Parts: sequence; structure tokens; C-alpha cells
Amino acid sequence: MARKLIIVLAVFAAFLGSSCGGGGFAFPFFGIIVVDRGNDRIVFIQNALGLGWDTYGGFGTGTNQFDSPSDVARDSLGRYYFIDTLNNRIVRVDDLNGTNWTEFGTFGTGDGQFDTPFGIAIDSLDQIYVADTGNNRITRVNSLFNIGTWEDFGALGNGIGEFTAPEDVHIDGAGRIVVADTGNSRIVQFTTMTGTGWTAFGGGNFQNPAGVATDTFDRIYVADTNNNRIVRMDAIDGSNFTPFGMVGTGTNEFQEPTRVYLDTANFLYVADTDNARIVKFNGMNGFGWTAFGTAGAGVGNFSVPRAAFPLIESP
Repeated sequence: MARKLIIVLAVFAAFLGSSCGGGGFAFPFFGIIVVDRGNDRIVFIQNALGLGWDTYGGFGTGTNQFDSPSDVARDSLGRYYFIDTLNNRIVRVDDLNGTNWTEFGTFGTGDGQFDTPFGIAIDSLDQIYVADTGNNRITRVNSLFNIGTWEDFGALGNGIGEFTAPEDVHIDGAGRIVVADTGNSRIVQFTTMTGTGWTAFGGGNFQNPAGVATDTFDRIYVADTNNNRIVRMDAIDGSNFTPFGMVGTGTNEFQEPTRVYLDTANFLYVADTDNARIVKFNGMNGFGWTAFGTAGAGVGNFSVPRAAFPLIESP
């Protein structure tokens, strides 16, 4: 089953390896990866309490460096892909030592080029999808080494086959492509990279949604960013539309959440971006609410966190 939020088919060895101090280590078997955009780094914690804190990266354009990273995904071999937004590239690594660092992309509008990409997803065939935000399109490539497989879909606008600054893309359990069409304040679903089966839902229900995910039942979850809430609906038609949250800094409150993921037990992980924290809870009533993080650049601090990605169901 394709799942942006978590793929547990990786070889066990991909999670293991010797640790390395000073900002590098192999990913363990479980935990949470936080894309700490404002600090130009990737953070690993063992759980939503912040145990096992370690970091990787720093500002720059070279190897083991990022400029405003925004998202993360994982393939079936356990390799990790980061959207390095202002470097206009995808970065792939085997672990947080930067083993086998591979980068793909340059700035532009052509094949193999991006303009401030924000979202990434990987399907069951390890095809890589990118929300190429500044180019108002979704791209797909089968391999970072095979530009000949490049496909893109979309153009600027608010009609069928059009996007305005889409910030996230997700592949659901049926292989459908689900997009947070942020600038058009809607969620779009289609089945092929030519737009087959295009269906959109918005109609004033969202305000600049920046993240989208699905659970094991293929219900759709939306980070409804400027409404400061998470929304769940049973299908792209908006059935059983269920909102959760309001603006604030306390329990069951968000300030411009930008990403939502789910683990294998359907716990939700939210990048509560303007509160500089990540939040984990179970269900649309906030049961088990756990928040971690404060603003800053040190241990336990985040600056504009854009993703809280569960490696596997965490304790």
C-alpha cells in the first residue's frame, strides 16, 4: 500500500548502524523525523516527548547542507528524501550520517527543474512525486538517475488541471494522487499524471491548506493552515467533514499547522508551525495530546517546523 506518511517495508538494516556524535547517526527502528525549516536542519527524536534528540544538516548549498527544507518521504529500501526548498532540489540519503548523499534538481521550469518545491511523496513503485510549488504543478520521476522518466502535470489557474502554489502531494492506499492546492484553498484528487478522475473539494471550507495525508481507511486529513485546524473527511467529496482545533498555543490549539502525517495506528502527527512545536494525538478529539518544542535553535527548539514524520508507530 502506497503511503507517504510511512513505509514499513524497508530492510531492517536500513534502520541500524553505528551512532555518530556531532549531528549524524543512522536512523533507529522507530521515532520521528522533524524537518526544522527555519534552522536548515533535520531533527530526529525517539518519540513525541523529545527523547533521543539529534540533528543533521546546516545552512548551505553543498553536501549535508539545506536551505529551508520543507518535507520528507521514504522509499521501500529505507532511503530518505528531503525537499530542499530554496536549493530547488531533492536530496536522498541512507541515514543521518549523509551516507550516499544524492541530489537531483536545479532552479527552472523544465525537466529536472523546480521552483521552490514544498512537498514530496513516494508510491509503492518508488516513483517520486513533488509539489513543485512555484511552477504550479506536480512532477513525477521514476529515479533520480533517469530524467527520461520525468512527467509533470498542471498549470497556473483555478480550473481543472490547474493549481495555484500547491504545497503538498500524497499518494493514498489506492494509488490516487491527492494534492493540497494551497493557493486555491482546495484539495484535489486524480488518478494519473494526465489528470484522469480530477475531483476537487474546497468551496470555502479551507483557507490555504498546506498539508494532506490519508489513514489506513483512506480517509483524508488536511492541515487547514490559515483556519488553524486539522480536518478529516471520509472522501474527496467532503463527506463527514470533521474539523479539530482552533487558534492558540495550548492543548487542542494550533497556529498555522502546515503538515499532518499518520502512523500505522492512525495517530496523528502535526507540524504546528507557528507554535514552533510538533503535536501527536489520537483521533479528532485530541485524545492523548502530546506537544513538544519551543522556538529557538538549540536542543528541544524548532524554527518553522514543516514536517513531523513518523518512522513507525512510536511508543
